[in-house]
Amino acid sequence: MSEEVVLLVTALSALGGYINFAFLKATKRTALIPKPAKKLLRFVSSLQIVLCCCNVVSVVGRWRLGNPPLTTCYVVVLEGCQAAVFWILVDRLVFCTSRNAREKSSGTYYFFIRMVVVVHCIIAAWALMYFHHTLTESDQHYFGNFWFDIYHGGLLLAGFVILIVMGRIISQAEQRAKLLGGLKNDARIQSFRSQGLFLKRSCLPLFFCWATILGHQTLFRLLPDFDEPTRITLDGVVASIPPLYFPLSIVIFDRNLKGDFFSNLLICRKTRNAHKQSKVQVITTRESQESIIANLKMIGILSEFEGAAPETTTTSSIPPPSRGSRGSVSATLRPKPNRVPVIVKPVSIDNRLAVPKLGVNPPVVSADEAVSFIQSNTDVYIHNHAATPTELLQALCRRVDDADLSDIRTTHIILAGELPFTAAKYHGRIRANPLFICAGTRKSNFQFLGHADYTTMFLSDVPKAYLSGKINVDVALITVSPPDERGFCSMGVDVDCSLAAATSAKHIIALVNPSMPRTLGHSIVHQSNFKCLVKTERPIYARSSVEEPNDVEKRIGKIIAENLVDNGATLQLGIGAIPDSALLAMNGHKNLGVHTEMFSDGVIELMDKGVINNSQKSFMPGKVVSCFAFGTRKFYETVNENPEFYFAPCDFTNNIDVIRANSKMTSINSCLEIDLTGQIASDAIGPTFFSGFGGQVDFMTATPLAHDGLGKAVIAMPSRTTKGKTKIVPFLSQGSGVVTTRGHARYVATEHGIAELWGKSMRQRAFELIQIAHADDREQLEKDAFQRLKCMPSP
Repeated sequence: MSEEVVLLVTALSALGGYINFAFLKATKRTALIPKPAKKLLRFVSSLQIVLCCCNVVSVVGRWRLGNPPLTTCYVVVLEGCQAAVFWILVDRLVFCTSRNAREKSSGTYYFFIRMVVVVHCIIAAWALMYFHHTLTESDQHYFGNFWFDIYHGGLLLAGFVILIVMGRIISQAEQRAKLLGGLKNDARIQSFRSQGLFLKRSCLPLFFCWATILGHQTLFRLLPDFDEPTRITLDGVVASIPPLYFPLSIVIFDRNLKGDFFSNLLICRKTRNAHKQSKVQVITTRESQESIIANLKMIGILSEFEGAAPETTTTSSIPPPSRGSRGSVSATLRPKPNRVPVIVKPVSIDNRLAVPKLGVNPPVVSADEAVSFIQSNTDVYIHNHAATPTELLQALCRRVDDADLSDIRTTHIILAGELPFTAAKYHGRIRANPLFICAGTRKSNFQFLGHADYTTMFLSDVPKAYLSGKINVDVALITVSPPDERGFCSMGVDVDCSLAAATSAKHIIALVNPSMPRTLGHSIVHQSNFKCLVKTERPIYARSSVEEPNDVEKRIGKIIAENLVDNGATLQLGIGAIPDSALLAMNGHKNLGVHTEMFSDGVIELMDKGVINNSQKSFMPGKVVSCFAFGTRKFYETVNENPEFYFAPCDFTNNIDVIRANSKMTSINSCLEIDLTGQIASDAIGPTFFSGFGGQVDFMTATPLAHDGLGKAVIAMPSRTTKGKTKIVPFLSQGSGVVTTRGHARYVATEHGIAELWGKSMRQRAFELIQIAHADDREQLEKDAFQRLKCMPSP
């Protein structure tokens, strides 16, 4: 074989590989081309480049290896290309017909597809080379062989059958979605149209790949007397051209992709960079462009973009999410094509405490010295949950005793550990005003009613109340991690409203606790903003262990996990037996994410198993987003300096626009009581205040309004209390207040099933709720419903 022919084939193969890589780079930030197609094209292109290098070495080195090496080269490239295109179509067929396949782990699934292509390619190349050597000995050419025709003709026929079947499936699915209507089905229609467009563009490369081969065979049959050099040249050219069909056929019919594709073909870096600057980034569809812009603006990456909606031009102070330590979640946002555009106003977080004050170095003092300046008529904020500064509270009580202080007002949410200021001797001197009643402050609110206050407020509104001065703070008692060499501390696992309260305080006393995890996100503050530091060696408060859910709670968790939580969902849940049992039942789920106000050990367990990887989140992918956390010692070790966890104030995590930006948002909350019309009481048992609003209403409001139309707001509870009293009642107990209105109620789950209330009349709601009540309570509930509604409940 002449060196000129080898170089010609090498040049064509190199061109095919280069064009494929340019195509892959142009479509890097879009899901217009499915991942298997991109991975298989990358495989074929790499194979072409490797074989081209081998040919160049052969020519330059004057290694006269004869015909077999070149034949092997173009046969392997040719069969690899055909196998890749064929299995791309098979993958699309499986994707369209099997929900299970769509939700499999991407890494395992794509690895399996590539291995199938490799095996297919090797077997086909070996078989054809075998026929080639066999036929060469009998002065025949394998391009005219009967088995060669059968193989490629069979691939061609199978490919077209797959295209026809998929076309029908997509058309029928699109028609069903149109009939059903709604945001959810609008998104499905757009997805089906995208799939149909891909099929149409796949027809051309499939047709040309096999038509070239069959035409080549026909040519050799009609003109068997070709001289040897001409035949070899045609062999090489035909073997090198098919890999070019797929990318070129896609580019030709996509005008938005042409500029990106040809700019990536340019070798001149300056010209390519100029094109990138003119477009900002490579985006192939308008839907993907709008979705990416909105998401980037929401987390503060972009400030301006040509053609963006006016309301998205405000920037946010939130830094872009970084790559986590688990899995391979990229920080680059890659939204799915045709996703409903997410246009929201970004949230600005006030974190002035992260700015150092030059020349200020707070002294390290004892707890008694730290509180010695506090006088009567002072408003004190107390850090919450695991960060409760017990040593400072004890010193405050000693200060009240020694100086005979009075009218000390405290505000806080949930506190842990010993709370000395709730003792009876401090009544009239220290008055607690919790925004959420916990076990430690419940005694003051119940047993000594009148000696403590309670303020109801949505958790998302609490920081605003502090920053605006509606709730005054003179002194903030907080717990932080030890400062680093530059003086920066972390507020650890409790940011919620504490950052805002400390920011608005006139004085900050910081308890430095080495067991406080150094969390990342908007939890960083600088020690120069503190009045003084107090050191302690007491471990922060933690769960002693994760309690095993009982049978009822396990059934509730299983019902929720199996019926209301989809693969790829973004979860909001809290601490307790029902959230823990729901998480335990999600072991078989894939690609879950978390955006919540708080979380605990159950989330870590699923992350260790790969169930939660945050890879499918549309907002801040790769991150567990929360405002506080409470767990075991092992839990705190896991979140310490872990970039997978992003802590932010509750006016960010519970902001309605932020929640709506999450994909497949699924919120799971609990309640104390629900009436037959769907009114939900969560903060009081009759006239007795028991807990608080928390973030329930924030998520119950925002989740069903998620931009993708797939949000699910769930209320979960046992059908009966521990005393055997029904929690589903005809009327809320006298004195109970409505926390979540009947207009916000969507799904209610008990151990007996799920009631879907949205869009239902009062008669239908009563029927749904009675069906999930305890069996012994249903008859009485039907009678009560008839008395209230003057008709029998019915579906």
